[in-house]
Order: sequence, then structure tokens, then C-alpha cells
Amino acid sequence: GRIREIENVVSVSKRSFSNGRLKLTVFFKGNADTFSDAVDGSTYQGKTFSIIEVEGSRIGIQLN
Repeated sequence: GRIREIENVVSVSKRSFSNGRLKLTVFFKGNADTFSDAVDGSTYQGKTFSIIEVEGSRIGIQLN
């Protein structure tokens, strides 16, 4: 997927999927702000990632 292709992403693993929400653990060489900047506005299968929440190292991303 698109997140694995982002520079400095070390690994991505699925934690759960329920009620239309996918939870992932992403190991990234950098901080949450840098990761958010890299993800926000990128696309996957014609849809766009939007950062909706950043709380410490936890990031909420919506795919529209």
C-alpha cells in the first residue's frame, strides 16, 4: 500500500479492522509531524489521505 512507500517508513502492520476503521502500527524514522506531512494529501487508488488528528505519536488519517 501507499504508506509502505513513504520515505523513512520501516514497517507497517495491521492491528485491527472493524466498523470501517483500519488500525495500523507504523514504524517511522522521524516524528509524528514529519510523518503527517508526508501522508497528508497523498493518494491511494484514486482517494486522498487527510490527517484528521495528531495526538502524541498517534495519528488519525481519513481516506476520501
